[in-house]
Amino acid sequence: MKRTKYVSVAILTMGLVGSSIGGVYADTTATPKPTVVKTVNPATAQYQADLAAYKIALQQYRVTLVKNEIAYRPALKAYWAAWTATNQAFNASWQATWATFKTANEAYQAKYKPLNAIKDAALNAADTTFLAAIAADSSSAGIEAALKAHTTATTAAQATFKAAVTALGVEPVRPVKPADPVKLAAPTKPTAPVKPVAPVKPAVVAKATK
Repeated sequence: MKRTKYVSVAILTMGLVGSSIGGVYADTTATPKPTVVKTVNPATAQYQADLAAYKIALQQYRVTLVKNEIAYRPALKAYWAAWTATNQAFNASWQATWATFKTANEAYQAKYKPLNAIKDAALNAADTTFLAAIAADSSSAGIEAALKAHTTATTAAQATFKAAVTALGVEPVRPVKPADPVKLAAPTKPTAPVKPVAPVKPAVVAKATK
C-alpha cells in the first residue's frame, strides 16, 4: 500500500518538474518580428518603367541615325561620281568640237592671209600710182584719167581677191558652246528619327513630421 503511494507521488513530482521545464523553455523563445512591407510610390514606379523604355528608345534612335548615314553615304558618293562624269563628258565633247574648229580655221587662215596680203599690196600700188599721177598732171583731164585708172586697179584687186577666197571654200564657223549640263538631283538624305524625350523624375515627397 505504501509502495503504491510512493509511486504516485513520484509520478506527480515528475509531472510538475516537466511542466516547470516546459514553462521555462516557452518563456525563453523569441517572439517573431512583424514583417515590414515597403510601399512603393506609384509615380516612382512609373518613372522607372518610363526610364527603362526611354533608354531602349534612345539606343534604337542612335542605331537608326547610324543606319541612315550608312545608307546615305554611298548614295551621295554615287551622285558626285555621276555628276563628275557628266561634266567630264560635256567638257571633253566641247573641247573636241573646239579643237576641230581650231584646226580647220588655222588651215583656212593659212590660205586666206596670203590672198589678203596680195589684195592689200594691189590696193596700195593703185593708191601710190593715183597720187603720183595727179601730182604729175593736175589738169582736169589728167586727174580724170588717174581716177579711172585707180578705179580699174582697185576693182580688179578686189575681184581677184574675192575669187581666190571663194576658191578656198566655206570659212569654218566658230562653234557656239552649248549650255552647261543641268546639275543632277542630289539624293535625299533619310529623315532623322524623332529623338525620344527623357521622362521627368517625380518630385520627392516630404515625409510627414510626427
